Amino acid sequence: MALILTQVGVTCMAKLRDERFLCPSGLNSDTVTCIDIMMTKQLPNGACHSILFKLILAILRNESSEALRRRQYALLLSYIQYCQHVLDPDLPTTVMQLLTTDEQENDDDPDLEKIVKDQTEMTHTNFSIIRKESQSLLDLIIKDATHGSESGKTISLYVLDALICIDHEKFFLSQLQSRGFLRSCLMNINNFSQDGGLSLESMQRVCTLEAEIALLLRISHKYGKSGAQVLFSMGAYESISACKALNMQVKGSYRRMDGKFGRELSVDVDKQRMIIAPILRLVFSLTSLVDASEFFEVKNKVVREVIEFVRSHQLLFDQILREDLSDADDLTMEQINLVVGILTKIWPYEETDEYGFVQGLFAMMRFLFSREPDSFITNQSIHFQEEQRKAEVNASRLCFSLSSYLSFLVTKKSLKLPVSDGPMDYRTSAGQQQPTLSLLGFLLNSLPTALERATEDRYLLLSKIQDINELSRQEVDEIINMCVPKGCISSSENIQKRRYVAMMEMCQIVGDRNQLMTLLLLLAENVMNIILVHFQDSSFECGTKPHSKDDLNMLCGQLISALERLELLSEDKTGHDLKVFRRLASSLKEISIQKSHF
Repeated sequence: MALILTQVGVTCMAKLRDERFLCPSGLNSDTVTCIDIMMTKQLPNGACHSILFKLILAILRNESSEALRRRQYALLLSYIQYCQHVLDPDLPTTVMQLLTTDEQENDDDPDLEKIVKDQTEMTHTNFSIIRKESQSLLDLIIKDATHGSESGKTISLYVLDALICIDHEKFFLSQLQSRGFLRSCLMNINNFSQDGGLSLESMQRVCTLEAEIALLLRISHKYGKSGAQVLFSMGAYESISACKALNMQVKGSYRRMDGKFGRELSVDVDKQRMIIAPILRLVFSLTSLVDASEFFEVKNKVVREVIEFVRSHQLLFDQILREDLSDADDLTMEQINLVVGILTKIWPYEETDEYGFVQGLFAMMRFLFSREPDSFITNQSIHFQEEQRKAEVNASRLCFSLSSYLSFLVTKKSLKLPVSDGPMDYRTSAGQQQPTLSLLGFLLNSLPTALERATEDRYLLLSKIQDINELSRQEVDEIINMCVPKGCISSSENIQKRRYVAMMEMCQIVGDRNQLMTLLLLLAENVMNIILVHFQDSSFECGTKPHSKDDLNMLCGQLISALERLELLSEDKTGHDLKVFRRLASSLKEISIQKSHF
């Protein structure tokens, strides 16, 4: 009976969770507002806390079994997800204030403040309830995560992950550390063995490994440098580097007979998604311990260990760097971003380039900087705008990482870039040449268009969100067809629900556009700084040959045109303070004018 009741609870909680992101049943008006979206927390705080308290008591009952606890853990995970803030973390508070201004003009007690206050109270009370029973609860969850079945271990690890998410006192970090559980996770990763087969048991072990890596990554993200330092001090890099899962077969499938229906089942297994990407995320996260101010400190232990990890897995890094950027899917682009992020963080400390990573990064710069930052949206495999937005953000983040690395080389290691490519040396391939100032000028010249488009998108979307109740059904349907994958909402749904879904999607796009604009502005800032450093260097020479002078004049003309457009960016439309940005653009424009008349 307990199993059945728990399963009913899981189903009910999932339904409650899903309904808050569809049209709330409590709305009777024909109109819908942003406040409606944010206030549809169907259950009051008191009811939520009562559910949590009773669920914890049920988990801690002596008359229990692992099978029952697995369902109870699933219910606990669903509950924690239900209680999470409905506001998208990528959507800045300033945007939410703008969206709710008109709705709160005559309200003495702004709803937005009330929502944030209620959410904070819910989160803190949830944490207090769990903390009160934390000793017994952690004993049980850690026991299941250590000695349970593979499926029991996996879900127990995800419960610990969820508990860390709501921890605002670093309580669970100290608890897991003092109980030796973190060290146990690292030992499991270090000692992971794969029989090379694709049996169900083998795949369950891979799922457990994935959950352990996810837990360590959560610790690094949630607790920042203090969490990363705890993991590093326990030998995280050595354990990750020794993990044999990195050498597993890349893709495959396992087959088993379904005893109930007497048929063969096949499940695809993707090592890239389950193992490689999570490990790279963890390695990249731990590089937050690398302090740029210690560039000349050759004994930096963190740098040495990351470099050793890269050396141990040179083939993996090289393989990812050689991926075809023009045809990369979302996961591949993430892995490329992670590899580039790791290398650009630590490889400047390496005196030699015996593995060719620097030349690989230079080759990537020459490829990406010669294209529009949003050029990846033409990929034929992309069908929905959400994927287009991801591609834009991924490409811009990659360009920003590469430009940051180049800026570091120029400012810290005195790298000098040529104005343009000289005559090709037959002994040197194009991929081994440094990027040029002309290439950076071309990139900078492409950024105003991307920024202007992102700015206009954001501005128009905010206007449509504020006027959502004035839009006709046809206009709402156009937004849904543009943003929402087919099948996610029925054509028979009423206009109220369709407006609600359209508003939710537009809010998400505004958040994505804010992220894209931030990356593009930072990218433009890096490029301007690199060129400015060269132009302000008294030893800067463009060469003695006539074509070198022509190249410089052409570069300056290109820069002046781009910088004038960057100076015209609107703070109101971008939502960013552009005073420092404009000052940098003005300084570079002034010196570019001087250079063009030299």
